[in-house]
Amino acid sequence: MDDLLKGENSLPRSGFPLIRFIIASVLTLPVLAYFVIVTIVKDWVTGGETITSLFGGLVWKSPAGLVQRAASKTAILVTAVRYIGYKEGWTNDYLARHFIPSEMATLIDRAPVFQIGYPISLWFHSGYLMARTQIGDRILLNRKPKQVVLLGAGLDTRAHRLDIPSTTRIYEIDIATTQALKRAAAKAHPDEFKRADIKYISVDFSRESFVEKLKQEAPEFDFSDSDTVVLFEGVSMYLEWEALKTTMEMVSSNFAPGTLVTMDVLDDMSSSKKTTVDAGSAEDKVKATMTGGEGYFKRTLQRLRYAQFKQFVLAVDRIGEPFQWGIPQGESAQSVFSKLGFDVVVDAKGKDMEKVFLTPPGASRPIGRSIGFGHCLVLSVTKSSAASNAIKPTTADAVPPPSS
Repeated sequence: MDDLLKGENSLPRSGFPLIRFIIASVLTLPVLAYFVIVTIVKDWVTGGETITSLFGGLVWKSPAGLVQRAASKTAILVTAVRYIGYKEGWTNDYLARHFIPSEMATLIDRAPVFQIGYPISLWFHSGYLMARTQIGDRILLNRKPKQVVLLGAGLDTRAHRLDIPSTTRIYEIDIATTQALKRAAAKAHPDEFKRADIKYISVDFSRESFVEKLKQEAPEFDFSDSDTVVLFEGVSMYLEWEALKTTMEMVSSNFAPGTLVTMDVLDDMSSSKKTTVDAGSAEDKVKATMTGGEGYFKRTLQRLRYAQFKQFVLAVDRIGEPFQWGIPQGESAQSVFSKLGFDVVVDAKGKDMEKVFLTPPGASRPIGRSIGFGHCLVLSVTKSSAASNAIKPTTADAVPPPSS
C-alpha cells in the first residue's frame, strides 16, 4: 500500500459474538415493537409528515428540525451504518446521528442488537463501507492538502470530525437541499460541528457545471495547485457511464496534474443497464470474486456474504437508486481511467483492504471482510491542461444524489 494510506487501526479485537448477538436480539424485540408502534402512530397523526418509511422515505424530519424532501435513501442507509459503527467503536463518526431520522437513531441507541451484532455485519458488505471510509480519512490526514473538494459531498462529516489543519480550505459541492440539512445540523449543534469556514457550493447537477460554479463562488480556489484532494466517494456505481465519464473529464481537464482523487468503483456485475445481479455469468463472477477461502465454514460465509450483497443490490434498485456502472469485464481501473486523464496510484480491494483497514493492531486476522469486487481508488490527474481556463466538456455535470 502507498504511504498515503499509512496509519493504525483503532479497531477493538472482537471475535464473532454469536451468543451475545442472540441474547441481544431477544432483548431488542420490545424496543423494536415500541419503535414500530410509535412510528406508525406518529405517521398517522402527522399525515405522513414525520417519517414515511423505516429507512428514510421521501419526507422525514431530522433532529435539526429540517424537513428533507427527496433525500437519498442509500445515503441515509450508509450514514446509519456509520453511526452503528460508532456505537460499537469501529468508527469515529459521532456526527452521523444528526443526519438520520430521529426515530432510527433512537432505535440504534436503545436496541442492543445493533451494537452487539455489528461485528457480525462486518463479515458482510459493511466491512467494505468501513474500509472505504478509512481510505478517505487517511488520505486527508497524511497528505494534509491545501485544498479539499468534496464532490457530491452528501452526508460526509470529515471536515468536522478529522484533525484537518485550519489552513486547509474545504469546499463541499452538492445539491442545495442536502447542504441545507447539513447547515441546519451544524447550527443546531455548534459544539460538535467545529469547522465553520467550509465553503458550500450548491449545484443543480442536471443543468450546471460544478467547475463553473466553483470558479464563480470561490474565486480564491487555485485550480493550478496540485496540492488538492478531490473526494468522490460512494457515487460512481449510481452513474451511467457517460455521466461518470463527463464528470471525470471535467476534473482532469480543469484540475492541476498531481491532484489526487479518491473514489470507489465496483466491477461490472451485470450486462443489463440496472445491475440486479441476476444474469448467470454475472452471478458466477460475483461468487468467484468474493473474498474467502477453502473449507466448509469459509465457503458458507462466502455464500452468506454473496446472498446479503445480492439483496442489498436488489434493495437499492427497488428504492429507485440502482447500481448503474462497474468496471467492464476484461478491463482494469488503470485501463479505464488512464483514458480519462488519470493514473491509478492505489487500487485497494479484497484482501488488501482487509489487511490494511480491517485488521486490529497486533492481530493476524481481519475482524471483517471486504467485497472482492469493490475497488477503492486513489487517482492522480495526469492531463496537461490550462487549469485556470479550461471548462470541458461543455455538457453539465451529472453527479446524482450521493451515498456518502
